[in-house]
Amino acid sequence: MILSASSNLGNTPYFVLGGYLILLLALGVFSLLKSRAAKDAEADYYLAGRGQGILVTSLTIMATYFSGFAILTFPGWVYSNGVSPMLYALNLPVAAAAIYLIGDRIRAAGHKHGFITPADMIVHHYGESRMLRFLVVLTGALYAIPYIIMQVKAGGELAEGLFKDTPLSSSSAPRLRFTIPGSSLSL
Repeated sequence: MILSASSNLGNTPYFVLGGYLILLLALGVFSLLKSRAAKDAEADYYLAGRGQGILVTSLTIMATYFSGFAILTFPGWVYSNGVSPMLYALNLPVAAAAIYLIGDRIRAAGHKHGFITPADMIVHHYGESRMLRFLVVLTGALYAIPYIIMQVKAGGELAEGLFKDTPLSSSSAPRLRFTIPGSSLSL
């Protein structure tokens, strides 16, 4: 028995999981068909069609900040070391100021020249170079990979705390299958 409370639910969890997976598949097929009809599918996918407003952008940045680190690690870090780690929290207002000061110019240049990635913008400014593109990607990966690992570890810590005496249900594998690649693409 996986969960003692699930014994009286019958087949309902299986129908809910099956319906969820069918909905995900339908959404994927719909997105595939829509992307084939798009004139600039790459920009639509990576840049939300360049039509994302200030509210959605702000919420996306805040969702990135309020991650496993901010919720699980940071409070413990402050608790164990006092207020000195609070200086790390200054990255949020500094990032907001940088976005306010240069973000619109970067967006306008990206729209004018058709930049999709930071590497596109940097090699346009400094000259086309495969090595420069590689260095930009490497820099992004050196940031993103530890960030993704922290999120997965935080999810594991939460699951361990929530389901300490109970094995996780079989629905964990499909959730991880969609969550990990999705969070990687969102960075």
